[in-house]
Order: sequence, then structure tokens, then C-alpha cells
Amino acid sequence: MTVLLIAGSVIVGVIVLIVLYAFVMLARVKGNEKAEKRFESELESQGFIIDSKINFWVYALYTDTVHRLWSVKENNVSAAQTYANSALLEFKVVDNGKLCVQGRAGGALTGTLDCGEADGAEQTFCNDLRIILGIGDKQPISIILIKDNMLRSSSVYHDTAAKAQQMVDALAGIMGIRLDPEAEEIRRAIAAAQSNTEPVQEKENARERGREVKERMEQLEKLRDSGLISENEYNEKKAELLGRL
Repeated sequence: MTVLLIAGSVIVGVIVLIVLYAFVMLARVKGNEKAEKRFESELESQGFIIDSKINFWVYALYTDTVHRLWSVKENNVSAAQTYANSALLEFKVVDNGKLCVQGRAGGALTGTLDCGEADGAEQTFCNDLRIILGIGDKQPISIILIKDNMLRSSSVYHDTAAKAQQMVDALAGIMGIRLDPEAEEIRRAIAAAQSNTEPVQEKENARERGREVKERMEQLEKLRDSGLISENEYNEKKAELLGRL
């Protein structure tokens, strides 16, 4: 009887903790929704026309294409500040401390979001994924998407990576830059691999092809830059590699 009472108490305690956690999370969600509404009202009071919004938990990226403005709602920052599109000089995506994607004013968008899948533990888990915005001499803005160990094969990670890609596309639009064609081909292969409609084996094959082509392209560029192959040979091999995707 004593064992049953103890077991019952433990179960009740666990249920109470689950209910309390649910209430706390609900309160956080409601609080964040209210903060977003206040932030958006302040933006609109400044004449900002919100025509695009990408939000992720406590962060949100807004654009106003009419006035060529943008704004970011940051964690624990309630005051709305707007920036001209030209103020965004650089942005980069960093995965576990490694630079994956970079966009610079006057340049091309380079890199792909899968670069964090390197050797060792990083191949399985992501413990830090963030987008860093460079605004002249002002303090950089960090949009933190992942800050705890997250399994890369999980649906939550894929959803987060998809949200990161949306933000990258929006930031590239703000800066008026385009993705490097070679990186675009690799990105398409990776996106296809992450599609939930494809069989598991096809996903893995597509991801492997994307990684292989990326590595071969880097090798080809080094050979061309060192003069070991001509520009024509480089272009021929590049077309051949991209044809595999």
C-alpha cells in the first residue's frame, strides 16, 4: 500500500509540474504577442508600412518596401527603431561559431545554411544558430534562433532552418543582393533533401550530393586560382558538377 501511495504521489507531482510548465509557456506566448502588437503600433505611428513580417519567438523582422525601411524586434527591447535599407551593410549566419552565410552591400550572397554539419558532434547537434546584422558603427543585432543542443535531424531543427532561410532571403532583398548561382544550386539540393514529401533515402542522397558538389567546387576554385587549370576547364567542370544536382 505504501508503494502505491508513493507512486501515486509521484505521478500527481509530475502532472502538476507539466500543467505549471504549460501555464508558464502560455503566459510567455501571450506576453510576446502583446509585446509584438505594441512594437507594431509604435512602428506604424512612425509612418512605417508593414508589408512583410518574419517572426521567430521573441524576434521579428519587418520590412517597409514603400519607404525602403526595415526594423527588428529584439528580445527585451520594446522601443521600435527603423533603419533605411542602405544602413544594412552586412549580415551573416553563424552555426556553432562557424560562418555559413554572408551578405555584404555591393556584393553577392555567399554560402549555405548547411555548413554547420561538419565533423564530430556538430554533425548531429546544433547548439547555437544566429543571424548577425551589421549596421554601420552601431552595435550589431543578433537574432538567436537556437541556443541549446538541437538534433539536426529533428523536425524542429528543419523548421528553424526554414525560418532562418526566410530571414536570409528577406535581408538579401533589403540589401538588393542575390545569391551566388553556385550556392543557389546547392541550396536547392539541400531544400529538396529536407522536404517532408521525399522518401528518407532520397533525402539523404540529395544532401550528400549537395555536400559533395560544394566540396568539389571549392577544390576547383583553388585549382583555378593557383593556375593549375584554365578558366575554360574550370567552367566545364563546374557545369558538370552542377548537372549532378
